[in-house]
Amino acid sequence: MAKGSLAEAQTAADNRRNSAGPWGGGETTNLAIGLKIAHSGGEAAREGQTTVSVALMTYQGRNIAYYVSQDGSEVGTPNALQGWDWMPIPGKRSATGLHAEMALIRHLFSINLLSQGNEAQGAQALDLVVICLNANVCGDCSGWMNAHSIAHCPALATPKTSANWVHPRTGAAYRGPKNVSYYTKQVGGGINSFGELPSGSLGSISPIK
Repeated sequence: MAKGSLAEAQTAADNRRNSAGPWGGGETTNLAIGLKIAHSGGEAAREGQTTVSVALMTYQGRNIAYYVSQDGSEVGTPNALQGWDWMPIPGKRSATGLHAEMALIRHLFSINLLSQGNEAQGAQALDLVVICLNANVCGDCSGWMNAHSIAHCPALATPKTSANWVHPRTGAAYRGPKNVSYYTKQVGGGINSFGELPSGSLGSISPIK
């Protein structure tokens, strides 16, 4: 639902971030594999590296690993995933504010492996696990996935929030790591926008029905 004010956008962001933190569900086959290749969860520098996130799933008897790198570069198959179908998502490069983890989730919505209101059931059926190879999952991404019962790793106990974040299904864009200063979403043929965008190209993207 499109927000009707900046205050409503702030409430949505707060609720999302309050759900952030380490995955609290049970271990699954794909989660055990994901933990072997995910970032350790510390604060290691990432100079010279691009954020790379992977969605592990088992679908129709196949082990599939979709990946997206934030800058669109090709990435080799991790050793722990030899024998998996290792596939970049179409387009690879994600929009400003659409984090790599959320680009993966958006792709799964677009190919109908996840659906609105049934995210948890879809994720369980796929044994879906979303991981980041060289960074921690941010507070917005972690909170959204926890709220929809999607296993992910790693996330700090109190994940950091980012300046820009875009919702994977609705395309709504938020700016502000703590206090939301700008919100925009495509609604029908128009756009709902609140606040000011002082710099950058953050904008909403088309929602997935």
